[in-house]
Parts: sequence; C-alpha cells; structure tokens
Amino acid sequence: MTVYTHFLPAEYVAAAERAGHLRPDGLPGWPTFPSGDVLSIPSPGVHFGDDFRARVLSRRVNELAAELCAQRPGSTFLASLPLPDVDAALAELDYAYDVLHADGVILLSNVTGLYPGEPSWEPVWRALNARSAQVLLHPTSPPQWRQVALDRPAR
Repeated sequence: MTVYTHFLPAEYVAAAERAGHLRPDGLPGWPTFPSGDVLSIPSPGVHFGDDFRARVLSRRVNELAAELCAQRPGSTFLASLPLPDVDAALAELDYAYDVLHADGVILLSNVTGLYPGEPSWEPVWRALNARSAQVLLHPTSPPQWRQVALDRPAR
C-alpha cells in the first residue's frame, strides 16, 4: 500500500510564512506530519509571487525530498514545479526526473489563479506526457476564497 504524505521542511515553512501564508488554506497553522511513503509539498505550493524564489524553493524542496527518500528505502517523492513559470517548470521537471529520480510531480488545482487548462502550460503537459509522468493534481484554494468562506477554513 502506498501512502501519500506531505512533508514540511523548515525551509519551506519559513518561505511560506515570509510570503504571508501563516494559516494555509485557513488552517490554524502549519501541521506537522510524519514521513510517509510518497512525499510532496502541500498547498500553497512553491510559488509565492516571485519566479526566481519559486525556482530556488522548488529545487531545494525537491533535493530535500530526494535526500530523505535516500535515507528511507521504499520512500518516493513527487516533485514540485515552479509554475506558472513554464521555462523554470520544464527545467525543474528534467532535473527532478533525471538527477533526483522523482516518481512523479504534484501540481495544484490553481497557481496564482491560473488553472491546469492554462494554454501557456501546454509545454509542461507535453513534457509530462513524454515521460509518462505520474501527476497528482492537488486541490488548493482559489484566489479570494476568504471573501466567500464565511470565516470557515478552506478545507
């Protein structure tokens, strides 16, 4: 049985908090999770509005996941891509598969209000298809969800 688990390295939580994500998706704070069989970074992903920082963060969390999996035989990870920066996402996809040996990717149901059908993302879908990649499409809150949430958490 495969268990899908988010992992929250301290560097990722710090980057998310600096970007103002103190209560991700309306939760009271960042949860702690044990390591699982299939690791991935949760919503809100790695892009907090700055393409360069998203590139750096996705590379770092993917490397951390690969290191953790190397220490725990049988563990695998889904790589984070710095969408909506398509060129950076393609470069990270190649690195994650060819160097880190990722087992798939995690994509969010929207990134900065752009959804998987976004025409500019077509090169990413082609690259994923060419690799027969496993893709987990993870739900995340749409933009301005707080305006309609009636003070309830997004999930």
